[in-house]
Amino acid sequence: MITNHFVFQALTIAGHLELCFVLIKTTTPYPVVGLSEQEKYFLDTKTNKRLEFPSLHEPWSVHLSVIIPAFDEEIRYRPVSHDVRLAMPPMLDECLEYLEGRKSGFKYEVIVVSDGSRDATVEVARKYTSKYGADVVRVLELTTNRGKGGAVRLVSL
Repeated sequence: MITNHFVFQALTIAGHLELCFVLIKTTTPYPVVGLSEQEKYFLDTKTNKRLEFPSLHEPWSVHLSVIIPAFDEEIRYRPVSHDVRLAMPPMLDECLEYLEGRKSGFKYEVIVVSDGSRDATVEVARKYTSKYGADVVRVLELTTNRGKGGAVRLVSL
């Protein structure tokens, strides 16, 4: 004899399974974020031309990609001493000095992602594009802040 308790449990399990099925079919593990048309390009400061960022679906051309998310990084305050220093240039200098010192044949790229910066972060980063070339330092200028994870994820698509 089937009891009301058994029927209730069976319906509860069926409902949970249906809910799981609906969630699996209607959600994605990552938020769907896209790039605007403007955000698909970077500026080659030597030619003043906008070039399209390479895709993961193209054959690789570098051994290492360094992605640097940046939001209002032109000037940073040190909380202890309250003195102002340029934040991005020393970090980029150290990074590029190390990578330039690698053995010949080692190809790399540094992609600075300005995540909706309101200061001169893009201009500071583009000085490095001028110095090292657009094949080495590229600047992705996001129009809105997407957060550190969003910035890194967008450039790695």
